[in-house]
Amino acid sequence: MDFVIIRNVGFKFILLLSVFCMTEVQAKDELDLKLEKYITAFRFEPVNKLPGMNRTLYNLGKSLFSNRLLSSKSNISCMSCHDPVLGTGDGLPLSLGTGAHHNRRKKHIGSGAIIARNSPPLYNKGHKEFDKFFADMRVFSFDGIYTTPEPGLNGYNPEYKDIVGALSGPLAAQALFPMVDPLEMLGHRNIRGNRYYWRKIRNRVMKISQYRDAFKKLYPSVYPDEINIGHIATALAHFQKYAFQVTNTPWDNYLRGNLGAMSEAEKKGALVFIEKGRCARCHHGKHLT
Repeated sequence: MDFVIIRNVGFKFILLLSVFCMTEVQAKDELDLKLEKYITAFRFEPVNKLPGMNRTLYNLGKSLFSNRLLSSKSNISCMSCHDPVLGTGDGLPLSLGTGAHHNRRKKHIGSGAIIARNSPPLYNKGHKEFDKFFADMRVFSFDGIYTTPEPGLNGYNPEYKDIVGALSGPLAAQALFPMVDPLEMLGHRNIRGNRYYWRKIRNRVMKISQYRDAFKKLYPSVYPDEINIGHIATALAHFQKYAFQVTNTPWDNYLRGNLGAMSEAEKKGALVFIEKGRCARCHHGKHLT
């Protein structure tokens, strides 16, 4: 008799446990089904790694990215405003130009300007979907034709063909302009025109044997005197393109079909992002832009 009671209790416990587990599975399935619908509606896609990295060009761009020679006063580099430790930004609401720096107690020291915008992150900016740069989109490219603040780079028959011919795309074109911006890396009025200051930067870079050798290896058919600021910008863009890829997030892996890549809380958070938060109205597609 005791055995029968224990068996019945055990059976009921197993039955209750089965019902509980089924409820949990169904809840997860409902989240996945909801997300599946929104993934299609908002064209969410995983971000995949880009092929074709050139190690020599990457290393050259990496070195140039942190070299202060790219600024007129040799006191600020690209990494000053795009620090990988700070999420490829500078940790400030507004960026600081050449001649200024900050610490934990004082946000602004020196004579440099405070720039009226922040340093944007560089994640995945090498993907083809990013063809417009700066907050006002003043640099963009369509079918290899550039529109920029420098007329010599623009149109089907640009005046500065040598520079345009050396550019790898809009990310490289974007890299040209902080170097000649009075508030950013130039540090004084741009009275002689962009090409003049680009040439000065190029000359400083090419005085360094490490850089001369790298460019010679990359462009064996180009005379050293023909290396220009476009080649330097292309190296910077190549480094950014591959160094700051983000492709292995739980969200990316979930979109690739691994339903266990995100926790239940993360899935619920994604639904809040899409439904109540309405964030997906502006942040959708592959890059949530």
